[in-house]
Amino acid sequence: MERQTIDPWQLAEAHRYADALAAYDARPVTGNDQFAPRIANRAIVLLCLCRWQEALDEFARANEIKGRKTKGAQPYLKNMATAQWLMGKRREAIETLERAVDGVASGQIRYGDLPGGVSQGLLLWYAGVTTLDSAVGEHALAYLSRLSEGPRSWSWPGPIALCVLGKMRFEETLKLLAGTPDIDKIVAVAKVDVLKRRRLCQALFYAAVARRNEGDEAACTNGMRQCLALENPLVEEEWYLARAELGASTA
Repeated sequence: MERQTIDPWQLAEAHRYADALAAYDARPVTGNDQFAPRIANRAIVLLCLCRWQEALDEFARANEIKGRKTKGAQPYLKNMATAQWLMGKRREAIETLERAVDGVASGQIRYGDLPGGVSQGLLLWYAGVTTLDSAVGEHALAYLSRLSEGPRSWSWPGPIALCVLGKMRFEETLKLLAGTPDIDKIVAVAKVDVLKRRRLCQALFYAAVARRNEGDEAACTNGMRQCLALENPLVEEEWYLARAELGASTA
């Protein structure tokens, strides 16, 4: 009876992913617009379980529903790209991310974060750095540079973009995140503060990517380990990418 009374997302937050999936499947949803977030949440659980293709299909379904109902809504493209990347379909993932950033830049796609779509650009930058594709990396940096010019660039995850662009030091980014640059203190806070854990996950991940971009793969690996050591924040794509970077197969 528990599956009928406990919200599936609560099970996911308790890291009971198989139970969460069973609970979602016990109450299948239709294609109505209001159910798109529930479909996407089920896809996140599938990511937790390393079931990439199924996650991709669900994110694509949620994205199609939202796009059909609301003009300019493509909220799950970066989730789709993450699933593609984890499947080893890196070129397809890059194409999906480029579709996202180009759509935001042209106004055809509505962005999904406060600074105007930084999340998509950061993921594209990671893809360019990791595949050694300078054109992709430059595309991402040009996009992030445009977004960094307005006052909204200080809204999260805008400070990470400023750090990537060399306009802010990593320590300053951490201080904005939690009022201190002391990583140990921030990790302690992040253990009980979900929002700070989500933001720290992103900050650590892109700091690691920056080390890779500088040619220091050992430092990159260490940063990925710090990211993965955080309790799974569920909704941050960077945690799953860090898990894959380190060859981990379980949540």
